[in-house]
Amino acid sequence: MTKLTVFVVLVSCLALIALPIHLGAEGNNQSILIVSHEGDGEWEDGHWTVTLWPGESKSAELVFHNPLDVDLDVTARATPCSLDNGNVVFCFCTRTFTIAAGGNYTDTLVVTADGDTTPGEYSVAIVLETDTPLEPDPEPDPDPDPDPDPDPEPDLTPRRVSLTASASNKTVGELHRVSAVVYNQVDEPIPGISLTWSIPTGDATIVDVAATTNSAGVAWADVRSLVPGSASVRCYAGTTASGTISIAWSAAIVPDPEPPAPSEGGLSKTVIFMIVLLIVGAGVFLYLRWKKRRTEAVEADLDPLESVELP
Repeated sequence: MTKLTVFVVLVSCLALIALPIHLGAEGNNQSILIVSHEGDGEWEDGHWTVTLWPGESKSAELVFHNPLDVDLDVTARATPCSLDNGNVVFCFCTRTFTIAAGGNYTDTLVVTADGDTTPGEYSVAIVLETDTPLEPDPEPDPDPDPDPDPDPEPDLTPRRVSLTASASNKTVGELHRVSAVVYNQVDEPIPGISLTWSIPTGDATIVDVAATTNSAGVAWADVRSLVPGSASVRCYAGTTASGTISIAWSAAIVPDPEPPAPSEGGLSKTVIFMIVLLIVGAGVFLYLRWKKRRTEAVEADLDPLESVELP
């Protein structure tokens, strides 16, 4: 029986019976630990030793741990890959994997013996190499500038309500539109705020409202009064802000009737008509008087012209 022993070379740490152990290795070890191993064979002084018979295979499950705060790309090799003139073969001869920062990686080491294998004990070592070089941690900035919040949460707490009216005074029966803008602590309009409208003083009625502020932080109320006078309109935004405005209505003005338009000569058409009527009447009267006198003169053989008496 021939016993071949290969000295264990590890880049990291090899877990033996209970606690992980740091082992020297060829290449650039990065303090990778083998924190557990289960399966066939014995682990001693960094060696995996198994007893093999022709046609037999054995295995051991290894758990690798990366204690660093960076991901590591790892290449694990069993060395030598084969023994007994190639009759005993170890897998993983080459395995490449990545261990996340602070994470674990599990793999299985397998050895197989063909029919011409010389029975006996065989040992193998593991070499771990990393492709991620270690870099020193950067020195902390003694006075770092805090990064501004790229997407600060909007302040949705109402702090102020500003009210404006479409006009200070309108005629009785007309609508006043009162607009409300709700602002937060930094004087930005706030959308989606529920409002409560009321008339604290005055004989007026709220006809219609927009009860929630729009995307520009604006809402409105239509107010009407049927009597002259003033009224105050109040708007509440929750319990933290409110605003009040005073509006007024005036009585409707009835215009005076227009006097008749004078004629071009300074007299109205009615006066002219009356004058013409008097003239025509006088003419008719004189004509009838003259005709009567003429008839009487003819009958009395008088000159008609001499019998006419003018009034």
